[in-house]
Amino acid sequence: MNWQEKIAVTQELLDTVDSLDIHFRLTDGATNSFLESMRQRFPFVDDEYLSFLKLSNGARLDLCVLFGSGEDPDPSFPSVIADLESMRDDLEYTEWQQIAADDGVIPIGRDSGCSRFLMMPNKEIILVDVIRQTPAEGRVIAQSFAELLEDVFMGEHFDDLFYPDKLTLEDEDAWTQHLRQQGWRP
Repeated sequence: MNWQEKIAVTQELLDTVDSLDIHFRLTDGATNSFLESMRQRFPFVDDEYLSFLKLSNGARLDLCVLFGSGEDPDPSFPSVIADLESMRDDLEYTEWQQIAADDGVIPIGRDSGCSRFLMMPNKEIILVDVIRQTPAEGRVIAQSFAELLEDVFMGEHFDDLFYPDKLTLEDEDAWTQHLRQQGWRP
């Protein structure tokens, strides 16, 4: 099942599963002008990420937030561009400052510990603590944005992000229970 289908299934269940709305939220889609500006500024941007932004201008998927244009009134969905600029201006590692100045990565989201999900020019998604780690210390978690949504945020590798010692049924929250009940994670 692809990420679009998984999102559609999850959206349908929001009306019947009360606790799911705490873990899953979409917004209205981004404007065409924002999508075009992303393509112009980041020629390497994954088409799947742009398709996602057209559907939802940011999202919350359990412990993760995906960035959009920053135009949504909910401040929990920050701007890709504002985050990139803060990387350039606020970070101590000169590697990050230069990468951000060259638009060499796209900060597409963050986890609950404020580590960043970065789209690299080869479209890989890495997870890195931009305060404590250099770019080379990032961990590749997906080969593409589609894989990030399908297999990590909404799939069998979700536990690898936050629960490497395997989550027990007693430890599940509404999100991990939803993924298991749909057959998307073991």
